[in-house]
Amino acid sequence: MTRMVIKFLFHAVFVNFFANLTGILMVLMLAGAFAAAQTPKLSAKAPGCDSRVTGRVGPSTKQPLPRFESIKAAKANFRRGPGAEHEIDWVITLRHLPVCIISEHERWRRVELPTGERGWIHAALLSSARFALFAETPGQIRDAPKPDAAALRTAPAMAPLSLLECAGAWCEVAFDGERGYALKGELWGVRSVNEPK
Repeated sequence: MTRMVIKFLFHAVFVNFFANLTGILMVLMLAGAFAAAQTPKLSAKAPGCDSRVTGRVGPSTKQPLPRFESIKAAKANFRRGPGAEHEIDWVITLRHLPVCIISEHERWRRVELPTGERGWIHAALLSSARFALFAETPGQIRDAPKPDAAALRTAPAMAPLSLLECAGAWCEVAFDGERGYALKGELWGVRSVNEPK
């Protein structure tokens, strides 16, 4: 009799354990599926701002993609995914740094930096104000939109220039309180395909 009771209890505990384990696994699988459904698919091959792909619009803003904006905050977290729970790769501390927005997810923007890295920044840290820069080497700011015009000054690499207007091969910029012209092809922050800025 005692042996039968022990066998019955063992069987009950065994069945109950695996029933609970199955339930936990199902919950974890459903949670994983839900998280996957909430996270946008990230493609390393998404068209960047050097792309001639046009006609795309952001699902959150209905604005064109890709497009340029700039960092407006004194500090901006550059994350691995669209959410505060994602790891921070860098903290950007250069205000007015131009960034290229290549995709959107709700209030988050996937951006490309002048150095080519891609990550996510909250939309509240960005501005539509346009800036550009000489990405790799210092560049000349001239007093007229001509190659032989006098050089007003040399702007350091990675120094944001306020982008005022572009026409043809030249852009009017402002830097350190002085206005002048820079070759559009030397600037990062201006698309090469038909846009005014």
